[in-house]
Amino acid sequence: TTAAQNAALSIFWPLLPFSRGSVHVRSKDDEHVADPVIDPRYLFNGFDTTTYVAAGRLSTAFWRQEPISDTISGRLLPNLTTLPDDATDDQWKRWLEDSIGSNSHSIGTAAMMPRSLGGVVDTALRVYGTKGVRVVDASILPMQFSGHLTATLYAVADRAADIIQGAAN
Repeated sequence: TTAAQNAALSIFWPLLPFSRGSVHVRSKDDEHVADPVIDPRYLFNGFDTTTYVAAGRLSTAFWRQEPISDTISGRLLPNLTTLPDDATDDQWKRWLEDSIGSNSHSIGTAAMMPRSLGGVVDTALRVYGTKGVRVVDASILPMQFSGHLTATLYAVADRAADIIQGAAN
C-alpha cells in the first residue's frame, strides 16, 4: 500500500457561520453583468475563525487517538509539514485563509416566505407573479439548518407531489 492509502483528511465547516459575504454587479455595462464581484468573506467574523480552528484541532486529534491511529500513517489535509500537531492558532488561521471554501449547499435563492419579506415562492411552491411555475428544490429553504439536505429535500419533494396532485384534482 502507498502512504496515501493509509492517510486521513478531515473536512469540516460550521453550518451556521456568522460571516457574511457579498455579490455585486461589476458594471452597468451589459457585457459584464454576468461577471459579478463575489467576496465570500469566509473568516470575517472572529467567532467563525475560532470555530474553524477548534474543529480543525478536534479532527486532527481524532486521527491521533487509538484505535484509529493504528491504521493511519499520516495526514493528507492538512499535512504535518503544512500544519504540525503543535500548530498555533495563528498557523491554523493562516492555513484556513489559504484553503477555506464553501460547502456548496446553495439554499434560499428562491425562499418560501411572504413576498413582502423577500420570498420568491408561496406555501404551494408557486413563484410569485407567474402562472404554472413552481420550485421544488433546496432554493426554497429560507435558511440553513444543522443537518444534511438530502432527507429534507426528499420531504420537500414528497410534499410538493401532494400539493401538485391536490391542485390537479
